[in-house]
Amino acid sequence: FWVYTELDAYIPFFEGFVIPYVLWFPLVPLMFLYFHRRDPESYVYLCRTILTGLTLCLLIYTVLPNGQLLRRPLPRDNILCQLVALIRKTDPPINVCPSIHVASTLAILFAVWRSHIWHHRKLVVGGCTLLTVLICLSTLFLKQHSVVDVLCGIALTVLLHLAVTQLYRKFSRSSSTTCSPTCP
Repeated sequence: FWVYTELDAYIPFFEGFVIPYVLWFPLVPLMFLYFHRRDPESYVYLCRTILTGLTLCLLIYTVLPNGQLLRRPLPRDNILCQLVALIRKTDPPINVCPSIHVASTLAILFAVWRSHIWHHRKLVVGGCTLLTVLICLSTLFLKQHSVVDVLCGIALTVLLHLAVTQLYRKFSRSSSTTCSPTCP
């Protein structure tokens, strides 16, 4: 089925958003590596959240194949539009809902928010939050995703965050361990 909402028609194409969009590609493996080495608890959280999210997305794509028809010819010929053209060649507009780009980026942000390493580093946490917002917006302004795809990606990760957090609390080894609301 085709994913579309009237709101998509009001979102213009803006090639400048290709910069945060492509930052997602190194962000994911680098954050996995960082948490693996520096914060094993957040690493496990990130693995559980992202890998479950990816699995659910692939199941959804199998059961409900979907796509979008938002892409139009690129309006300019500059280096940013050329990069968008390259992305479009390698990433067809099928199996878009929920957005893996959005779901995984939000999972990384939740891991950053819950990490004890960055708890007192407001500038880093703020920068990660801003990058998350820009990556999610980039999927819309590059016409890679519909608003529906983005909202479904957000909903998926929020639900997974709640599930992972609850399971952690339920199966934690020590019942006396206290946990903040964002901690699994």
